[in-house]
Parts: sequence; C-alpha cells; structure tokens
Amino acid sequence: MRHVPGIPCNTRSCPQCGHATHKSYEAVGAEKIVKIDEEEAEDYVMPEIVRNTKYPVVQTELCNACGTCMEVCPAGCIEYVNEKAFVIESDCRNCRICVTACPENAFKIK
Repeated sequence: MRHVPGIPCNTRSCPQCGHATHKSYEAVGAEKIVKIDEEEAEDYVMPEIVRNTKYPVVQTELCNACGTCMEVCPAGCIEYVNEKAFVIESDCRNCRICVTACPENAFKIK
C-alpha cells in the first residue's frame, strides 16, 4: 500500500496484514537534509562550480557573419562582437545546432 501524503505513516495500516505503511520518500529525504545555522547562513558563500562541459566556440578567422547560427540557436546565446559571432556560455544549452548549421564550419568545441 502506498503512503498517502499528509497522513502520518503510523496511523495507516495495510488492510490485508495490518502492518504500518512505509515512510514516504519526502519524510526520509527531509531527515537527510543538512541544515545550516542562521549565523552560518549569513556568511555562507557558494563554492565556485567548475564545469567540465565543452561548449561551442567561434573561430573568428573563419566566421563571415552570415547570421545562420543566430537564426537556429534556440537559446539565443549567440551575438555579434566586432562583426564576428560570439557564444555566451552561461546562456548556452550546449545543443550544438549552431555547429552543424554553420556553412563555414567556424565553430569548434572547447
């Protein structure tokens, strides 16, 4: 018998055997959460996230600013800087559609 949210597990029992139902996943997960004291929360600094994911990078010597990559990018993370395409990694979804759409093969994965 599945646990019904909002009803404590010790009040529910199986109609066939009479045993109590299992704890819900939410209750088990809540017990494992590490809580930060209020004093520590004010001084808490998020650790810097190091991403090992490789994103598309434009080779400026090959880019002819045709605009194809900007048209196909679903995230809209490509813009022109000095008349060359530039990928904004923080907005990039890493779908790599721009890599396949570029007629000049100006994109490189770094």
